[in-house]
Amino acid sequence: MTNDLLEILRRSIATTRNLPITDIEPRSRLEDLGVDSLAITEIFVQVELELDREFPVHLLRQLERIDTVKELADGMSAALLEDERERREWGARSTSAS
Repeated sequence: MTNDLLEILRRSIATTRNLPITDIEPRSRLEDLGVDSLAITEIFVQVELELDREFPVHLLRQLERIDTVKELADGMSAALLEDERERREWGARSTSAS
């Protein structure tokens, strides 16, 4: 999931910041790409639309600790996996309660 998400994220950053995708490497610093708090919101929305999934709001709050494109992709991937796990657990609880 992370590699696919990384490519989606690179395309989104390229589109949002009007940069060639070749300029956006996993180790690229978000700050160096001009990704500020407004741009990150737009990037998140584009990625969510492409994946047809929503990221938890707490991920946006963690951005001050995220430095690179790869770190952002890893954080997004971890959030999606956590959400999947919680959905499965919730589904198992509701099925066993029936």
